[in-house]
Amino acid sequence: MHINKQLAQQLKQAYAHVANHEQLTSRTQYLATQIEGPVQVPRIPFKISALIVIAPVALFLHQLSAMRDAYDTRMIEWNSLIKAKTAFLAKSRPAEEARTIALDTHPQPAKPSEIPGFIFDSPTISLVLAALIIVALLGPVILYNAKRPAISNKLFGRTNRKRAEKKAAIEQEIQRLKQRATQEFKAYDRIGFPRQCFQSRTLAMLREYVETGRATTFSEAINVYAQEEHNEKQLRLQHHAINQQNRKLQMLHNQMRINNEQNLINSLRLRDEISYLRRN
Repeated sequence: MHINKQLAQQLKQAYAHVANHEQLTSRTQYLATQIEGPVQVPRIPFKISALIVIAPVALFLHQLSAMRDAYDTRMIEWNSLIKAKTAFLAKSRPAEEARTIALDTHPQPAKPSEIPGFIFDSPTISLVLAALIIVALLGPVILYNAKRPAISNKLFGRTNRKRAEKKAAIEQEIQRLKQRATQEFKAYDRIGFPRQCFQSRTLAMLREYVETGRATTFSEAINVYAQEEHNEKQLRLQHHAINQQNRKLQMLHNQMRINNEQNLINSLRLRDEISYLRRN
């Protein structure tokens, strides 16, 4: 059995470079997950704050409009009542006296006492005041969101400085690891193997074929590897087909069991019906 020792040594070196590269890459990816951003106070979403502020004001304006409509309706009814009462009393006394008596008997409906008159009487003033209230309430929210970085720095300045130092150290280490990984890749490249084989698993298999004498050249090792991969793929496909067939057989078995149970139930029911007919 002939073994190409030079090729085996080259594959061994290539495997070492690739394994180191993969280890360095894995370490780099892990370190990247350890970088923490600065701590910041939470931002108040403008939509939510606007909804919280605007919804009560809009509800108040809606209720105010409903109260105005109800008051206008009462005033129309009151005016109609005063006119009718005045006309009735004016038949036996002067019109002025009749109106005075009608007003004393039926006083004018009162406006809502909980709402200032100048607001209740003017829809325009109500809208202006509502807009001013909304602006006054949203102003602090907008200011808070604008000053959020400064507030965060004041509250968490020490923590953020430590995180920034840690981030700088990690980024420096990541850069160093990337340089080492690049060197490993260049060292692999100098050996002369294809870049498509830049995987530790692939090189380990190729090295095994050469060291065991199954291949004496790199091309032969690649062919053996391709054949092994093909065989493994075919084996997986066969296993998949067998599993599918087993599932189908299991489904068929379950269906047959259900059918047998249903047939048994039907037989028992038919027997009971025959027994009942015989008795009667």
